[in-house]
Amino acid sequence: KLTKMIFQRERFAPKWIAAHTEIRLHFQPNGVRWFPNLESLRSGTVQPVEMRDLVFSIEAIGVLGYHYNLIDGQRDHYALAYRVYSMKDKQLSVKAEGNNIDQWPMTNFTHEDLINYIRVFTQKATRLKLSELYNTLRVNCTNELFRTLMEVPHHEKDFNGVELDLVTLPIISPKILKLRHDLGKQMKDLTQETL
Repeated sequence: KLTKMIFQRERFAPKWIAAHTEIRLHFQPNGVRWFPNLESLRSGTVQPVEMRDLVFSIEAIGVLGYHYNLIDGQRDHYALAYRVYSMKDKQLSVKAEGNNIDQWPMTNFTHEDLINYIRVFTQKATRLKLSELYNTLRVNCTNELFRTLMEVPHHEKDFNGVELDLVTLPIISPKILKLRHDLGKQMKDLTQETL
């Protein structure tokens, strides 16, 4: 029931340089059934939450109460994590922080590519288990996102030509994707969509 993949860039202060990239997968109505845990799925006693969007994010995770810092991100202060958010949770957190999210539909992806992206992302998340360190310049939200796209079978040849050093900065990554004709016309900001 997947319909499209959307590239998102969240801008936060200082907005001229600081940003976070992620992928949003959009589904047909009732395309995703979300269960709180495996036991509730097996027992059938808990009704699933129905949703149309999931946001796939690669992030720096610190100790309880941490605040991300670009400098500390270069000093092995954070673990690398692959996370999935509901659209509602993402919108609420962005509004609470006063950020905005630019969005572009990703073109040239088949339905099979979208399924493979979920598979690759999930396998990497399961394999990692916070065992690698996040680095602002070398292992960050953007170049890890591109590494994940490189592992999607139909697109690995296409993305192998991308220089990961160039996409280290999230702020310029949409320009690189546009030059490759991988992004469609910019959509409205995520915060302007209704919950």
